[in-house]
Amino acid sequence: MQKVETLVLCLFAVLVTIYGFTNRFGRTVVQSEAQVASTNRSSRLLLAKVENNMIENHLPRERPHSWLRRHIPWKSFLSATVVSPCDVKVESKPLKVIIAGAPASGKGTQCEIIKSKYGLVHLSTGDILRAAVKEGTPLGIQAKKYMDSGKLVPDELIIGVVCDRLQQEDCRCRGWLLDGFPRTRAQAEALQNAGITADCFILLDVPESVLVERVEGRRTDPLTGLIYHLKYKPPPEDVAVRSRLVQRSDDTAEKIKIRYRDFTSNIDSVRELFSDRLIRVDGTKKSDAVGTAVISALDLVQKPKST
Repeated sequence: MQKVETLVLCLFAVLVTIYGFTNRFGRTVVQSEAQVASTNRSSRLLLAKVENNMIENHLPRERPHSWLRRHIPWKSFLSATVVSPCDVKVESKPLKVIIAGAPASGKGTQCEIIKSKYGLVHLSTGDILRAAVKEGTPLGIQAKKYMDSGKLVPDELIIGVVCDRLQQEDCRCRGWLLDGFPRTRAQAEALQNAGITADCFILLDVPESVLVERVEGRRTDPLTGLIYHLKYKPPPEDVAVRSRLVQRSDDTAEKIKIRYRDFTSNIDSVRELFSDRLIRVDGTKKSDAVGTAVISALDLVQKPKST
């Protein structure tokens, strides 16, 4: 029984090491140096436990290290190469996409569909700014001063942070999805002047009346975080669930109309700069139908042009 226990521990150590570097289909897993070091450390600790188990139970003194070296290509696992995202071969060119839409247009849902389909790096200005501040980059330090004081971050600073992020390795190799930026013509021009070009500009078209209906019927469960709609995605009949649903303070007709007009006052001048790569999608349909239209359009964009 003791021998069986020791053998099981040995096999488990091997599996831990293998799993750290390859997935079940044999493809290389992209890992950071820290992740590799952590995996190696865990494997060695487990081997030490196996050895102690053998000594405590007076089992033959062939060390598990020796057994594994004779039967398993151990060093090949521990010296696995850390792979860069750019070293992973892709069948087609990475996409560079900008998506725009008014509040409640369904942009968030479509971003998830696009990201899942094409593996793009999903970026919003808020996420980019927070990451720059957290990393302590020169531009992030400048942005933090404005954010801490409650002031709007200047366009030139936002452009700098966005351009820096789009030039990082993951964006260059996997492609990117810029969510809701640029919002103004000045931002769009600055992006172009910086040499940042998009393959396409997706615009979700949803009229004001539909947006008002969407936000007025939207309810959130504060306990689970789930979002429902009284008409299109009703909550369960459970009285406890329905009783705790809340409506966001900005989910009112008055506020959505203000936000919609602010969006439309800028979007026309922005899309003019992308007229040669503009993709307009009817956002009033069900999310699945909208997603199908978006994916079909992006497949055409990604398809290599015949020479």
